[in-house]
Amino acid sequence: MIEKAKKRGANCMSACFSWPNLQIQTEKLRKKIIKKRGLFVIPLQSKVTGSRYSYTWMSLAQENGWHVLLDATALGAKEMETLGLSLFDPDFLICSFFKVFGENPSGFCCLFIKKSIGSSVLKGSTTNVGIVSLVPPLKLEAPKGKAPLHEIEEIIDSRTSNTLQYKALDHADSLGLVLISSRTRSLINWLVNALMSLQHPHSETGIPAVKIYGPKVMFDRGPALAFNVFDWKGERIDPALVQKLADRNNISLSIGCLQHIWFGDKHEEMKEKDKFHPGIDVVTAAIGFLTNFEDIYRLWVFVSRFLDADFLDKEKWRYKALNQKTIEI
Repeated sequence: MIEKAKKRGANCMSACFSWPNLQIQTEKLRKKIIKKRGLFVIPLQSKVTGSRYSYTWMSLAQENGWHVLLDATALGAKEMETLGLSLFDPDFLICSFFKVFGENPSGFCCLFIKKSIGSSVLKGSTTNVGIVSLVPPLKLEAPKGKAPLHEIEEIIDSRTSNTLQYKALDHADSLGLVLISSRTRSLINWLVNALMSLQHPHSETGIPAVKIYGPKVMFDRGPALAFNVFDWKGERIDPALVQKLADRNNISLSIGCLQHIWFGDKHEEMKEKDKFHPGIDVVTAAIGFLTNFEDIYRLWVFVSRFLDADFLDKEKWRYKALNQKTIEI
């Protein structure tokens, strides 16, 4: 969205975040809202760090003549019921069905536009508007009128998979938002606390194996986590390498980039690094309403393997012995 807006000549600004807790610098953002006009985009929570942001920013923007776009893509399926749209009345709403309807389509999302401004916004637009039906692929016909056995098996598996997904949504709906939120909050806080407890053995200064960016153990935080893994020398391990090794252990991690960070005088070293390489690459983990304790425990066990000083070398030689593509470390 930002890149397309810049190509059309728009002046894009962003809130600044204080290091290392990544809280919004409220005074700077308030001044920008009061002095300018335009489209104010606010996420309810960060999909990278799990930080949650106040609804009051929407009210302040509306009072100063901004159009407001509410980004709800980080919310779960059941959390959509508690947006309070009638109270804050945003002009636009973005929501995502990622990890709700399965892998196909994984990037399905929606943009809702308020009726009172819809005609002016869509005037002259070339975007096609239609209805999308989500159905499993059917391949029952073969050249001789009979379907091969493997196609029939795929169809049965597809139907079974969709049935299980919808039953899971019904189960989540029956549990209710309070129970689901309490469960995901307990899981993410346990994971944060467990990762922060990892320290490299025999280090004089107690070098932590993991550094977490953003909120730590909190009652009000989202089910997402941004962190980096460090070796026994205190040097950061490339997030892409951590992601690849996690993928080979059937653990789903992503990579994010923390930008628009303000470093104080206490963090001169980080400030200098940011001048040459803007942004900080991090490993991200997200918890959904189907995540259980076994999932996050497996993640903790995987990260704890980095306490072994020879872990990366062992992985490199193991995959070289299997004639697989090696990763430069």
